[in-house]
Amino acid sequence: FFFVACDHLHRPEGPQMDVAEHEGHLHVRLQHSLRALKTPLRLLALSDTHDFHDDMPHPLPQADILVHAGDFTCRGATDEIRHFMEWTDRLLETGTVADVVVVAGNHECTLELKARNPKVLQNQRELKRALADRPHVHYLQDEARCIGGIRFYGTPWTTRCGRDWAFQLLDDD
Repeated sequence: FFFVACDHLHRPEGPQMDVAEHEGHLHVRLQHSLRALKTPLRLLALSDTHDFHDDMPHPLPQADILVHAGDFTCRGATDEIRHFMEWTDRLLETGTVADVVVVAGNHECTLELKARNPKVLQNQRELKRALADRPHVHYLQDEARCIGGIRFYGTPWTTRCGRDWAFQLLDDD
């Protein structure tokens, strides 16, 4: 994930970082003054939850935007993706977060859309569309989107690691 201010006229000043632990969460506060942002924006960054969203040891802190940087499933199964959708819907409904930015990881095999059987491929497309086509949910795959004055860019691609997971490229690609 990369993010920058959407307004091209911003002038960044030197970033300051503060790291602290609070109630079992590691809080990383990066202050980077951007003129384009009128109010502070609280980002909650997660990855590698592997379908254990409901089993986190502590409640999530309130944030403006949840950024989930991949591996929200164990193997990309339909039930795991639907479980993730239900969890993010609850976070949005309860006001824990106002927006969700999601990028697939190497475990989200279904979302790569490489099934050979046309019926299975159609089901994969429909599931991906259901994940992405929800209010305040922004699925990014090799694209950028401006949310809350910040431009987020998401890509799932990584170099091959171990078995044949999703979104993997050979080292020479």
